[in-house]
Amino acid sequence: MVLNKFYDRYVMTNNLNYKNNNFYLLKTPFVMLPVELLGAMLRNEEAPYVQSLYYWVKHSTFNNLTKEFLTGSDLNSKKVLDFFETYFSASGFGLLQNVDLDLEHKHAIVVLVNNPLQGRLNFVSQLPLDHFMRGVLAGLFSKSLNSNVDCLETQCSVFNKFNACRFVIKPLNEFDFQNPEVRRQIFIQ
Repeated sequence: MVLNKFYDRYVMTNNLNYKNNNFYLLKTPFVMLPVELLGAMLRNEEAPYVQSLYYWVKHSTFNNLTKEFLTGSDLNSKKVLDFFETYFSASGFGLLQNVDLDLEHKHAIVVLVNNPLQGRLNFVSQLPLDHFMRGVLAGLFSKSLNSNVDCLETQCSVFNKFNACRFVIKPLNEFDFQNPEVRRQIFIQ
């Protein structure tokens, strides 16, 4: 085994390459970077920053990342979600797991166990911090459900009270905007 079962499959089929000082999975460039660099982006708790980071990642995931890996015939909801759950888990983001998926109502609860940020950002904040993963999940679920959904982090492993981050995904109009944390994480347009 070179990296892990997921990446080894691409190595064996010559679809994981290093050329021109860049890694490529299929035709998509990617980088390996220290968690601290990602963690630095997540330390700011101010609502405008949190919302901006979240929406840029959501937009990029929806419009670019999914297109890089999937063709039109691949856009089966469950297949898309399973692929990216495996992809992000194999890429070192921790273990992503769908614990409740309701395709009909466009709802999901996803947990992230062994988040690598947990050890780096402990006690930095008392607020959920993983706006990057929220954006990724919102973009992936919006694409796979063929509907605009948003993502709220309701439990954060950085607090050391939990062993997993918990994300709730559903249409924007179903969130309770009386809750200040919902207003901090999600922008009402």
